[in-house]
Amino acid sequence: MNKKLFSLKYKALIAVVVILLPIFVTFMVTYKINRDHLKELELDHLTALSESIEGQVYQFFEMSKRRAEDFASDGFIITMLEGVIDDGKDENISILNKYLYQNKLSLDETLRHVDLISLEGRLISSSLSSLQNGLDLSDKLYFKKGLHGISITEPPFLYEGGAELTISTPIYSIDGSRALGVLVNFISLREVNKVLNGEFQMEFGAISWGMGRRKSMESYIVNSAKLMITDSRFVEDAVGRQVVDTPPVVGCLSEGREFTGFYKNYRGGEVAGSAMCLRDLDWVLLVEIDVKDVLSPLGKIKAGAIATGLIVTGLIGLLFVAFLRGIVTNIERISGAANAIAGGDYSVELPEGGSDEMGELSRSFNKMSEDIRLRDFELQESRRAMSTLVANLPGMAYRCLNDPTWAMEFVSDGAFELTGFMAADLIDNAKVSYNDIIHPDDRERIWDAVQKAVEDYEYFEFTYRIITKNGKEKWVWERGRGVYMQGGELEALEGFIADITERKLAEVELKRSNFVIDNSIDMVFITDLNGVIEYVNPMFEIITGYSREEAIGQTPRILASGHTAPEVYEEMWSTIISGSTWHGTFQNKKKSGEHYWGNGSIFPVRDDNGTITNFLAVQEDVTAKIRSEEEIERLATYDSLTGLLNRKSFVNVMESWLIKANATGLCGVMLMIDLDQFKLLNDTYGHGLGDELLRHTARLFEITLKHSENAAVKAAADDCIIGRTAGDEFTVFIPQVSKEDALEVAEFIRKVMDEFRFMDTDVQMTISVGIALYPEQATGVRDLFARVDAAVFRAKELGGNRVRLYRDEDKVLEQLHSSLQWKGRILKALAEDRFEAWYQPIYDIESKKIHHYETLVRMRSEDGKILIPGAFIEVAESFGLITAIDKVVTEKAMKKQVELSDRGSILTFCINLSGKDMGDESFLEFLRRKIEELGVDPGCIVFEITETAAINDMSEACEFIKELRAIGCRFSLDDFGSGLSSFQYLKELKVDYIKIDGAFVKKIIEDHNDKLFVKAIADIAKGMGIKTIAEFVENEEILVLLEELGVDYAQGYHLGKPEPVLLVD
Repeated sequence: MNKKLFSLKYKALIAVVVILLPIFVTFMVTYKINRDHLKELELDHLTALSESIEGQVYQFFEMSKRRAEDFASDGFIITMLEGVIDDGKDENISILNKYLYQNKLSLDETLRHVDLISLEGRLISSSLSSLQNGLDLSDKLYFKKGLHGISITEPPFLYEGGAELTISTPIYSIDGSRALGVLVNFISLREVNKVLNGEFQMEFGAISWGMGRRKSMESYIVNSAKLMITDSRFVEDAVGRQVVDTPPVVGCLSEGREFTGFYKNYRGGEVAGSAMCLRDLDWVLLVEIDVKDVLSPLGKIKAGAIATGLIVTGLIGLLFVAFLRGIVTNIERISGAANAIAGGDYSVELPEGGSDEMGELSRSFNKMSEDIRLRDFELQESRRAMSTLVANLPGMAYRCLNDPTWAMEFVSDGAFELTGFMAADLIDNAKVSYNDIIHPDDRERIWDAVQKAVEDYEYFEFTYRIITKNGKEKWVWERGRGVYMQGGELEALEGFIADITERKLAEVELKRSNFVIDNSIDMVFITDLNGVIEYVNPMFEIITGYSREEAIGQTPRILASGHTAPEVYEEMWSTIISGSTWHGTFQNKKKSGEHYWGNGSIFPVRDDNGTITNFLAVQEDVTAKIRSEEEIERLATYDSLTGLLNRKSFVNVMESWLIKANATGLCGVMLMIDLDQFKLLNDTYGHGLGDELLRHTARLFEITLKHSENAAVKAAADDCIIGRTAGDEFTVFIPQVSKEDALEVAEFIRKVMDEFRFMDTDVQMTISVGIALYPEQATGVRDLFARVDAAVFRAKELGGNRVRLYRDEDKVLEQLHSSLQWKGRILKALAEDRFEAWYQPIYDIESKKIHHYETLVRMRSEDGKILIPGAFIEVAESFGLITAIDKVVTEKAMKKQVELSDRGSILTFCINLSGKDMGDESFLEFLRRKIEELGVDPGCIVFEITETAAINDMSEACEFIKELRAIGCRFSLDDFGSGLSSFQYLKELKVDYIKIDGAFVKKIIEDHNDKLFVKAIADIAKGMGIKTIAEFVENEEILVLLEELGVDYAQGYHLGKPEPVLLVD
């Protein structure tokens, strides 16, 4: 029964049905689509038609309104009406009656009659003689509406031929200043019917109007009472009698909603219609057509489709019969032969007659049968070979069920080496299931992966852990697939499992090593035995600029700078080839050409046999460290502005030379050269020009000595010691020259400076030169400095621009000159309270806001001029007056702090103290007392001391700071960096702020060394928890750079100059 049910004949019949079914479905779908499309088109046509008729109705109304307005503006009517109303001229009434009849009624055939009504509602005149003058019409709706403006009013009742529309409009006097009454035009309602049936349009020349209209189409109007007020094509006497209560009418009248669609009309028939709401009169315009008319074109389409379907069905039937006779019979014969082969009978053969496709198929079938016989033999041989191979594989081949235990049907002998269990222990879960061997943490993952592969008919492959019989954990790799029955149902799983424990452990170790190398802060690269690069880490790319692709395949020679001696490379290769590790530092070159220093090691890499296979290089970029060390060394030795020795280094070199001189009896001359009026030039032209002048002057001195015309000086030029020992002061020591030679070269230098014009300006600089002889006038460095300093002072006292050889009386003259005068001026200023506190803001660089103020002292002279500290501080310190000045300024700053605090402004003030104050116990007591008396907040007071003063007496400075910090005050270290040994004292001096010497700040944009030094100070201070302040900030560019370098605060003319009042004042 089943064979017959699913025979080839039955399937062929089903195929015919399947072919015909889409044709039938296509017909039905096409018919429905066409039917719906036709309906949509018809509704669109009806909407357009109803909108057109609606426009014509409104056009008719507008013409009627304009006619009424024309009548109301007739000058004759207005004049006659004014005579009746204002002057009581009753004779005008008959004139108006006649005028309305003859001159107005005749103008428009649609008019029934024209009336003139007074403002009180009385009929004054009418074209209809039957109406009585004085008739009270005040209760008529058209009269009430006409008082307010032109309007159309529906008749209060409907009857055949008698209903009238009224168009009423107010009549105004000639000047328009007052209303005289109301003019009313009465129009037959049948005129509206003419608009709907086309008579109105044809009167205007539309001779083809209505052509092509279908028999069942009609248009009509329904009023607010749902009564038809125009003729019906199908119902006689419908006007005023026929009720139309269809959905479109209800929608318009109740909701003001226009409608287009299918519905039952007033006759009960199914129609397609479109309704338009005429809101001025509360009417509904409808255009309708019977559904039968709409769908009539579909009949022809349907008939044609049925005929086509019958023809196609007949042709397919004929093909079906031919197919049964020519193909199916032969296929059944071949099917029988195939069943015989499936049963193991390979001797079956088919007759090979015929040259058509069926004959070719028979021949091919016979050949296939022969091939199957041969392949069966080969398969048996292959199974035997496969059995031998599986038994010797280093792993476990298996066939198992797809159940939670993975019940094994076959397991190869490799199971014992892999799991510790015999193959028989696993078959049918005899002693253990394979699921029990899988690590518990991996079981769910393996199950999910296998199920997904089985579902998708794909191979599965994964790694996981197993627990062997002796409890050892192993990593295994498994690959397998599902074996499916003919119906697609899963029969079993087959696959292979191998031990990868050693490989897995190696992978973990390799990943760990790669992670460390890839994330190392040092650059790492690996080469082969010939130095060819095989691997670089990301840091290599960052430091050198070479990408991984660019570096691999090259040798480290791409990094060679040319500054390393060949012997170093030879020693390196000798070391690593011998199997030892090499350590060293190279100056290498980046891809950009920039040099960098690398400190690192190179390690030989050996294989399992101990043979060197590669070299591993690890390098740390120490460029910044080396350059910082070099810069700090240079700054500690040389003046950053001129490149000459600084004062400390000059003294050290001099002391070394003097030791040698004392032993060998050498002589020499010290010259101190001071620029006259340099401070005036600085104040006038700015620090930039002043610094440039100092650089040019230093070069000028060096060149003058080397090219001196004095033979002795020229001979000693290379041994001269030259330094910048103060702001505008240079010191030169010339060995092995006489007094006369020294005077000659000093005078020559003076003349050169006198004639020198700086940078094409009118600036003329002169110098004062002091000379001291060694060993005649001094034998030690300090004494030599004292002598030349006194000589310079005396030269300046004598007017400057001169050379002065030290004499014994010079020191006395120096001390007596002007110092006594200045002492008197200072004492008088103290007595008259002419020392003032000025304030300069210090800004927080990050927040861009004022953080605190530095208090600066100014002395007001008797003539009212302001003198800066440079004019009087040195004398004040010499005569012990500096503490008195510091007390005045400190007290004023403290009072200002208290005053602002009382006003709600909490501000911090930084107060400068002299080095002499730190050893004065009475001054310390003064500070404590004033803080308590004035009610000062100690946390708002920062005492600023100079680095030099603190270092001169470290123990006193530390004690002084300790005492004031104990009560809450804070400290700032000024001119940090000028001492060049600053860093070693920071741990001892418990300060809160350090102020970086302005000499390193003002040229920081141009001078890379200054930038490095400021960066070093900022980094060290940050590490010690100390805030940094940079002074001499003279432009925005410096401020931005300081923020990048990590400086906390800034002070300078760019941010604010010293002022006697605060911004908050």
